[in-house]
Amino acid sequence: MENQELFVPSVHSSLEILEWLSKEEHKYSTLTDLSNNLHISKSTCLRILKTLTAKGYLSYNSDSKNYSLGFSLIPLGIRSQEINDRIGRAIAYLPQVAEDTGITAVLVKRIDHRLMYIGKQEPLQKIRLTVTVGETFPIHVGALGKCFLAYLDTATRAALLSEYTTNGTFPTYTDHSLTHLDQLLEQIDQIRREGVAQSNGEYNVGINAVACPIFDERKKIILVLGGFTLNPIQDTDKWEEMKKKMIRHAHKISELII
Repeated sequence: MENQELFVPSVHSSLEILEWLSKEEHKYSTLTDLSNNLHISKSTCLRILKTLTAKGYLSYNSDSKNYSLGFSLIPLGIRSQEINDRIGRAIAYLPQVAEDTGITAVLVKRIDHRLMYIGKQEPLQKIRLTVTVGETFPIHVGALGKCFLAYLDTATRAALLSEYTTNGTFPTYTDHSLTHLDQLLEQIDQIRREGVAQSNGEYNVGINAVACPIFDERKKIILVLGGFTLNPIQDTDKWEEMKKKMIRHAHKISELII
């Protein structure tokens, strides 16, 4: 970790607890759950939990012994979005993407060597894919990860990929995962040429994605616009039209945030 001399363990543990509870599958967790999964001693974990609860950042159910996120986080989230106005504008555009494409539209940003969902919009369909805002995933997987990597400088990309490779090999998530660095680098060249990335069940089985870069005023990538569908698009013409739509929407968002 960079700036190790500035690292404060108790603050780090507090943030890890908040991040853990922000995930749908962990939104209600006990002291034991948090201590075991986050590798924080029970005594330290309990002190942190009591402090966060006293400040309203966590809620505690004495019957179930579960902790969950508290109401004090709401104004912080609202204020953060107000401050980050251009991200707010990008998120506000997502309903147009979902309506136009008929698939779940998402925005992700880089957090260290991972990507985080910062916005989503689901289409008006009975069967649709949902994601959790705040959830993170490895930067090298799927269309969104490949898209982000494609537009980073070579040194930054290499440093990020070193977090996940062993002798040029990646962890395997599904039968369709890219397992070798050479495979990824080859696709990155294609993504830069075409301005769009796609994946078919590379990180989660049955989930297919398309992704396009969003740039700031310096032409540096800051976000990725992604679209998820549960069903593979078999029609080549339909898939190409989907990619064209996503490219147009990504260009529009880039214009909105400059």
